[in-house]
Amino acid sequence: MSFLTQGQIAYEICLEIAYICDCILKNSHFVAIILIYDFYRRHSMSVSYNRLWKLLIDKKMSQSELRKEAGIAPNTMTKMRRDEAVNLAILGRICDVLDCDFGDIMEHKCMNDDKGEV
Repeated sequence: MSFLTQGQIAYEICLEIAYICDCILKNSHFVAIILIYDFYRRHSMSVSYNRLWKLLIDKKMSQSELRKEAGIAPNTMTKMRRDEAVNLAILGRICDVLDCDFGDIMEHKCMNDDKGEV
């Protein structure tokens, strides 16, 4: 795995954006849409709450107990089980209940540029 500097990443992003703009100017809107989607897919971020589930096991607390103590809606817990982003205020309430910090309950991962995988 090779790591790029911030300057190299910025340069690559600028090249991709310039190519997308060129497609739009040439009325290749369909191609531009595909390029934008691909760009978003490769550069989007993913959230993992595996640290939260492990912390709950360590503290011998169930997900439903956490939900009740932190005042979290059931659909928010479902989002978290699916590793979807949730409101920062909710994460703050979870941290208050568990007496921890954001990094103790979640991890923010960048998508792999080659395969679109985390």
